Amino acid sequence: MLTRTRVELVPGDKRLLHLRLPAGASFWFAFVNQNSVWPWNDGDQVLIPLEQHAGGSEPVTVEFFHTSPAGRARPETLDLALVGPRLDLPLENVTWQVFLHDRWRLKDWSGTLQLQETAIRGAAAPDLDAWLTAEQTRQREQNQQAEQFLALGNRLLEAGEADRARQAFKNAFQLSSRDAAFNEDARVQLQNVKMQQALRGLNLSQNRVASQVPSQAAAQAIPPRAGQLLERGVAEDDAVPLKLAQRLIQQQEAAAASPTALRVALPEQGRVLTFTRPLAVEPWAELKIALRAAAVRAEVEVSGAGRLALLAGLFLAGWVVLRVARAANKPAGDGSTGER
Repeated sequence: MLTRTRVELVPGDKRLLHLRLPAGASFWFAFVNQNSVWPWNDGDQVLIPLEQHAGGSEPVTVEFFHTSPAGRARPETLDLALVGPRLDLPLENVTWQVFLHDRWRLKDWSGTLQLQETAIRGAAAPDLDAWLTAEQTRQREQNQQAEQFLALGNRLLEAGEADRARQAFKNAFQLSSRDAAFNEDARVQLQNVKMQQALRGLNLSQNRVASQVPSQAAAQAIPPRAGQLLERGVAEDDAVPLKLAQRLIQQQEAAAASPTALRVALPEQGRVLTFTRPLAVEPWAELKIALRAAAVRAEVEVSGAGRLALLAGLFLAGWVVLRVARAANKPAGDGSTGER
């Protein structure tokens, strides 16, 4: 069984999300704010690196996929024992949706969540048109988020918050991979911020060598010389800091490679069972659901027009039988002829 887990949280000082998967489960990949990340294992735990939202106190979306054994399926019955991942955080507003083929009808269930709704969604078989529509919707949402991050980065840059602006431009660049023009704008903005920060670092290093300790405000501000080097043509002496800054940026990008994972589109079709739990106070709370379903036998549904046609056919058949019966009961002639 393939499971997608989506968590929204405000990281604060938390740098890693710890989770434990069910027995026999296999971890696939993870996304933070729709960007791929590199998780790693620590014993029986999977650690997902978190990042602060460029907007400050806004929540971060963590999404990860895993597969695990689900239970037994027979021709007429379905017995599932579903176990969710366990997180090192208290949980609130937990929603678990289970998608079954519409040939299965729920008979009984138990677990740590409550069944809220049972419904039929779409067709039972995957539909290419539905997948394309969902993918286009997701791309539009990503483009809107990229535009918001780009605007946020410009505002942060004007306010002198270069670190948060860099994070915003990075998110805009990663989310706009399908829009070449917008993606190039975000890349240029990101490279400019990286260059300014690298030049600032070189400037601070020179000041330390000269025994000039800068204040904290001066350390956060972008030195005027950095902006001048980027805005005007540089002389031969001024080209040296730019080359050093470019080398620093190249080394940073080579050391911090960005992973790329395939985006799985789950076929959210068939019979959907929605389970909820308002609160799980203790960390590492156990989430499990046991389901028992039975196969629904196909029933022939006859429409109104079909009923009329059926009645007409029965009437015609009855009339034919009646005529045959009358013909069989009619007395036969004696076969004699009159005299001339």
